[in-house]
Amino acid sequence: RALRAPFEFRADGGLIYFHDERQAPIFKEFVAARQADGLDMTLLGNKEVRDLVGPIREDVVGASYCAEDAQINTPTVVAALAAGARAEGADLREGVTVSRLIFSGGRIIGVETNEGNFFADKVVIASGAWTEKLMRASGLEVPIGRERLQVMATKPLPMQIKPVVYGPTAAKAYGLFRNLPSWDDELFRSKIEEESGYEMLTLAAQRANGEILIGCPMDYPSEVDLFPTLDGLKGLAGDIITDFPGVKKAGIDRVWAGVLPFTSDLVPVIDEIAPGLVMAAGHVFGNSAGPMTGKLISQILTEREPEIDMTEVR
Repeated sequence: RALRAPFEFRADGGLIYFHDERQAPIFKEFVAARQADGLDMTLLGNKEVRDLVGPIREDVVGASYCAEDAQINTPTVVAALAAGARAEGADLREGVTVSRLIFSGGRIIGVETNEGNFFADKVVIASGAWTEKLMRASGLEVPIGRERLQVMATKPLPMQIKPVVYGPTAAKAYGLFRNLPSWDDELFRSKIEEESGYEMLTLAAQRANGEILIGCPMDYPSEVDLFPTLDGLKGLAGDIITDFPGVKKAGIDRVWAGVLPFTSDLVPVIDEIAPGLVMAAGHVFGNSAGPMTGKLISQILTEREPEIDMTEVR
């Protein structure tokens, strides 16, 4: 509410569907656990899923559905945050390449860039998937990896998918599933994953303008690589045609790849890791953790006590 610029936010719920009866007990356990946590989550049947997700396969068995889930159009949110920061007096520079940190007497006092040196009492590194390379150039080892996701966007279509939709292959990415007593990893691996060599985070989300974002084959390049690949897109197309046959004739407007940072325990690093150097990086899950991180970093910079226990992210 504090942001002055408009951005796209839709609170139309989210679901994770399944199409194998053997997965049903795991989803029942997942829903029960989330209900115990206080979430508004239910288990849907075939017709309820098909009513919410028009293009989905007819033999879908069911889905977990959380009415509290929402989606954002990320570029619009970033633009709104930038406008809000500028309105508060922040000086934002775009297209500037930071090459390394500047040290003085064992303390970080600034950064070298292609537009000259910038100096500060404290430097915050919030450089996501680029963090490891940047830190290594300055003689610091910070083990933050890179996860590439490939995405397609259809041309605008009539509204037919209101919630955010994930497929069963997505379940294995989350500890909330993997830690269930009945979890069976083999039930959540697909033939397309075996054939393509990519992990699949099957998803579909329709934007307000009607385009449907579909994805995502995932791999782990040794360097940041923002290019989609032919074999990745082939796997993506096969996965989506199988699970969402209603969009198999949809026109494709564009394809791209994005790179997420991650750490070995999937928890970001939020800490003053060296004198004068504060880090906020490694957010593989960022939509809610990102804004909270900003608040914690502001508390660290102003030498206030962080409002939550920071032990896990040190």
